[in-house]
Amino acid sequence: MVKIGHARSSETKSKNGVAGDQTKNEVSVTDWYDGNWKYVFRPNHDTDAKNIVCFVIQCCENDHIGYSQNDRLSLYNAMKKYKQPILIKEDCDCDCSSLVMSALYYAQIIVDKYMYTGTEKHEIESTGLFTTITDEKVLKNPEYLKLGDILLKDGHTAVVLSNGSKIVNSVQKTKSDVECKYKNLIYNTVFYCTTDCNMREFPSLDGLKMCVLPKGQKVRCYGYYNVDSRNVNWLYVETELNGIRYYGFVSKKCLI
Repeated sequence: MVKIGHARSSETKSKNGVAGDQTKNEVSVTDWYDGNWKYVFRPNHDTDAKNIVCFVIQCCENDHIGYSQNDRLSLYNAMKKYKQPILIKEDCDCDCSSLVMSALYYAQIIVDKYMYTGTEKHEIESTGLFTTITDEKVLKNPEYLKLGDILLKDGHTAVVLSNGSKIVNSVQKTKSDVECKYKNLIYNTVFYCTTDCNMREFPSLDGLKMCVLPKGQKVRCYGYYNVDSRNVNWLYVETELNGIRYYGFVSKKCLI
């Protein structure tokens, strides 16, 4: 099933609540559902799609980030301070549209920070970086959705976190097209995380954090890896976490 990430409602099931995610469902990953979506905005560039998805997933995994319309810009303000949503350590909030707005800023796509669902179509289309899709085949069938798509209907918006089965050209790199300098058959196997560790887009401690893999998480490497300036091997692996498939680099020091 295709996954989406969105800010849904406060712990009181209303528009406002206490800062932070009190229920672990205020900002969360769910299965796609037929919400009478009116538009799909598809990023024209894979890098933008990955950055948007990375931001939303990190927000869904951080219980410091909850839902409240009255305090909807506090996530945006915390993002400017902490840079990565996974690093946010103070309780803050967003609503569905400010979550998407903040994700766009994270991807260096500038829109009005006061964007809401009523202005979202105009704001996104004005960037010139998205293709607007209104084809019922895509709106009604999640198998035609692509990682990074932004869904919009009256009063709600969400981000698509995984590819549908009809998508041929995935924005996720695979073992065959990733740029790795080295390959060793001893790494062509399954590994397990020895501790909670970061999966990164690039093979370095400075690489963009894609997600946090918990201790014991199973990952698959096909032998491809890179070596950083500290002479640390970073294995290029794939794994599935919370129903989402990830491709990225993990330090060999964290794997067994």
